[in-house]
Amino acid sequence: MKKVSNFIVNRRFIILLFFIVGIIYSGIGLTKVTINQDITSYLDETTDTYKALQIMEKEFVSYGTSKIIVKNVSYDEAYSIVIEIKNVDGVKSLPFENTESYFKDNYALLDITFKEDADLSISYDKVLDILNDYEIGIAVSPTDSMSDELAKNMSVVLILAVIVILIVLTLTSNSYIEVLIFPIVFIVSALLNMGTNFWFGSISFITNSIAIILQLALAIDYSIILSHSYAAEKEKCDSSKEAMKKTLAKSIPSILSSSLTTISGMIALTLMHFKIGADLGLVLTKGILFSIITVLLLMPLFLLLFDKLIEKTKHKTFLPKMNFISKLAKKGKYIIPSVFLILIITCGVVQTNNTYAYNRESIDSFNKSDELVALNEIEEIFGYNNQLVVLVPTGSYELEKQIISVVNNEELINYSFGVTSIKITDDLYITDKITYSFLSNMLSIDPETSKSIFRGYAALHPSIDGFFNIDNYQIPIIDLVRFLSSYLSKNPINLDAETTATFQMLSTNIKEIDNQLVGKNYTRIIFNINSSVESAETFELIERLSTNIKSISSDAILAGNSVSSYDLDKSFTSDNLLISILTAVFIFVILVFTFKSIGLATILVLTIQGAIFINFALPVMLGNNVFFFAYLVVSAIQMGATIDYGIVLTSSLTNAKKEHNLDDALNIAVKESLPTILTSGTVIVVAALLIAFIIKDPMVSSIGLFLGIGSIISILSILFVLPASLLLCNKFIEKTTFKSRK
Repeated sequence: MKKVSNFIVNRRFIILLFFIVGIIYSGIGLTKVTINQDITSYLDETTDTYKALQIMEKEFVSYGTSKIIVKNVSYDEAYSIVIEIKNVDGVKSLPFENTESYFKDNYALLDITFKEDADLSISYDKVLDILNDYEIGIAVSPTDSMSDELAKNMSVVLILAVIVILIVLTLTSNSYIEVLIFPIVFIVSALLNMGTNFWFGSISFITNSIAIILQLALAIDYSIILSHSYAAEKEKCDSSKEAMKKTLAKSIPSILSSSLTTISGMIALTLMHFKIGADLGLVLTKGILFSIITVLLLMPLFLLLFDKLIEKTKHKTFLPKMNFISKLAKKGKYIIPSVFLILIITCGVVQTNNTYAYNRESIDSFNKSDELVALNEIEEIFGYNNQLVVLVPTGSYELEKQIISVVNNEELINYSFGVTSIKITDDLYITDKITYSFLSNMLSIDPETSKSIFRGYAALHPSIDGFFNIDNYQIPIIDLVRFLSSYLSKNPINLDAETTATFQMLSTNIKEIDNQLVGKNYTRIIFNINSSVESAETFELIERLSTNIKSISSDAILAGNSVSSYDLDKSFTSDNLLISILTAVFIFVILVFTFKSIGLATILVLTIQGAIFINFALPVMLGNNVFFFAYLVVSAIQMGATIDYGIVLTSSLTNAKKEHNLDDALNIAVKESLPTILTSGTVIVVAALLIAFIIKDPMVSSIGLFLGIGSIISILSILFVLPASLLLCNKFIEKTTFKSRK
């Protein structure tokens, strides 16, 4: 390490040139980063939901939609609003009737569909202008404002976090100028990370929004470790350069081993079935690596460059002494670990009873967005709009009828819409088969012309009846109209004005039906489940329908919010087990090699795992659910990041034991590690809780909330449980420590 530290100090200005090149490269790279707004693209490719979304994107036309609730209006007012909106250029349809499905208790539900070629932002703004004087709630918007709103809120979070962090660093550091170096180091490392995200092709809007603040929270302790170590070495050395060389020689191994625990937690996320875990895990891993590189290579330059100013602006640290921690550990070395062990076991059992949410709408959140508030209000007044989509291979209307019949038999299904359920008249469906004589009467054309049309169709769709029994040959109306649209352009038939208008209207309607329901390879059937997205009865229905529908057609595919949640629920158990085990194993192995002690590694892992159990036992006690992704992410980050504080304390104790008895060594260890633990811990808690209280997206907010609370529990465990455990288990630690050969 001496050669490495000498190189860093002696070649610091050459290293600076490399950083300047890296900053320019990353600045250019920022313009190349693609932000993926579609969270569904991160679903497991083997699930029905992912397959269905890919098919629907290729084979069906998607229309912009908006769902708005208008409050405190009469029916006549609501009706006039509807008429005005229908006249807006770009609005395709707006169904509205004097029924409880659309108007109830002075509340009106507007379910607007926009035309395929409409400029959504312009059309939507005109709709909002019409509703400007009314009290409304917007549950669904045709424009994607969620990611933009998230980015704006995260900018506020970042600004507030930096302000709070600077205040914390000022209180815990020894120099005012030293505090200004931290933002420089962070900005450089964040820019390097953000500007190289284009290496991955694209990143999700969630990762793009929260990665920078999490990078700051996870990596700030590396800067603190180096800064505090440098301040200590300067008191022993004659020159600043010599002090920095010794600082780097000591800090590089501890920072690298500390970072490995955090990185291992991030790598575990990449193994999730829900690929946004890999997206976030890889970006954060890269961010931590850039933070390490910046701290070890660039920060020494600034500390040396501003060394005289740092000395001139020295001040007393405002950190509390907290000498009672080591005293409490000595007095409670039997009680504290025993109570904590009971707490671990109890909370470990309790947290297995957590109820998990997989959809944004289902998350229990104290900080809901306006859209979710409006959606909940709509569900409370008008019932649930929980769509279930079934895709079946095209070509068999009888198969579709059979599936619709099976699904409609379920009590929770209150609506169905498919090709075979569309009527032309009260007694005639669009997929009913007709003979040439029926067509002759319907279009008022002579029978021979009608026969020639049927023969033309039969030539393209060979059948025995079409060639040898034309009188009994039958064709579905929808297929015949499609054929006639092209046939009549080459073989004009004299039709009266009324019949021509009827045929043109039918032809236009069928084109609309084809756009929405009939693709090249699949036909789409839409149902509504009159139940919440993730209720137990909904999941039971999805499981039952999946079996029943696929028994009719093995190639059928189910999709919808409930199906997506059901798929995620199935993969969550394996994801949870895999990530928890791998994170713990990775970190345990790293700690064993770091401290060369199985006992120390065991105590550290148990301490943080206990904190995780306590963190996620709280929702069970409060009767709230947990967003599944928040559970996986926070578990990995809490284990990987906050165990660093345990490493700092344990490393100090291990070094102090070489020259002092155990009690004195613990006093020294607590005194030396307290500034790093409190400073870094406060940073991650502040950053996480700012995300929780400012961001209204429940998916992101829940990550911040559990990470903030979990970090507080971890810090308290490290400060009060770990010292007592280290004292109690000292003999066990010594017996399980590998003796190095001389």
